[in-house]
Amino acid sequence: MIRIVEVEQVLQQQASPLKLMSLQALNPAREPYRTILLQPTGVIEANELRIGHADREHGHALCSGFLDSAVHHHADLVVAPEYCVPWTVVEEIVAGRYRPPQGAIWVLGCESISPRDLQDLGHRFQAADHCVFLHEQLDPRQAVQRRYVDTLLYVFWAHDQNGQSVLVLLAQFKTVACRDSLDIEQTSLCLRKIIMPYSSVGGGR
Repeated sequence: MIRIVEVEQVLQQQASPLKLMSLQALNPAREPYRTILLQPTGVIEANELRIGHADREHGHALCSGFLDSAVHHHADLVVAPEYCVPWTVVEEIVAGRYRPPQGAIWVLGCESISPRDLQDLGHRFQAADHCVFLHEQLDPRQAVQRRYVDTLLYVFWAHDQNGQSVLVLLAQFKTVACRDSLDIEQTSLCLRKIIMPYSSVGGGR
């Protein structure tokens, strides 16, 4: 059964609770906000081992340049589609090369990643200064039997209990596999059960 758990609730349930910052894109005031969307070109590799850019260097350069433009334009809402953003680019975000402005949110569809690699990255991200990486726990059986997850990654700022700014990377996993002639996702994708909306943050528009 699919469950809907609001982002605010996810952050409050952490051992060290976090408080959301209001998002400019959800501010009901008359002032406009800036959105940048990515519609990539190129060949997608999709098989039982991975789904992502067939040309990995091109995919990294494309998404890295996209986030550089988002930072330059101080975008309030940044969106990249499913299986698009390489995790090498996410590593650059954590390292501080690209960071969303406070009050902005980046919604990044990431390339596939294996459960083990995801856990390894999670440990490294958690060790970064003023950064937390959160996700629903993977099913142990699926983590062994399936090859990868399909991740929607929210990147935004929150406050900790001391009022310090914390960069949050909140991963939401795909809940229903797509069908194709080879049943790639049906046989290779780890699925989870939680959808995390932002409906309560900062009011509606």
